[in-house]
Amino acid sequence: RVTTSRRPRLSLSMGGLSVSAIGNLFWDVSPSPLLLALHHELLDALGPLVDGLLPHHRALLEEGALSVPQRRRLDRYGSLLAGDGFHPHVTLGRVGTSPPPAHLDIDACGIEWDLDELALTRLGPGGSVVEILERYPLPHHASPS
Repeated sequence: RVTTSRRPRLSLSMGGLSVSAIGNLFWDVSPSPLLLALHHELLDALGPLVDGLLPHHRALLEEGALSVPQRRRLDRYGSLLAGDGFHPHVTLGRVGTSPPPAHLDIDACGIEWDLDELALTRLGPGGSVVEILERYPLPHHASPS
């Protein structure tokens, strides 16, 4: 069980743009200590709910193209972006595997917003959310001073 009632407000601080190995355009989120702690707590609580591997992860595993730590993350979490490979981001779309086009090279750093809820989701073959299974509102408490 993940407890959110005593947590300070979770604010996301946005960074720049990046492209994943499979061509997803990410708007990177700065990994605050609170976000990292919540990530690890959720991994511990939801680990038994991992339902197989995304097709591109399965292909990488079958090709033998992964390092030992990457194989461990896939085995334990079902994702390369979990645990010590956590890459907090908002997926904006797909652009292929090249760097973001120049017209997308915007200065998005420093934008912040408070997170209102978390969602348990089912991912499709490319890693996109295809179904929201459950929503969990996050209470808003002032950060400790």
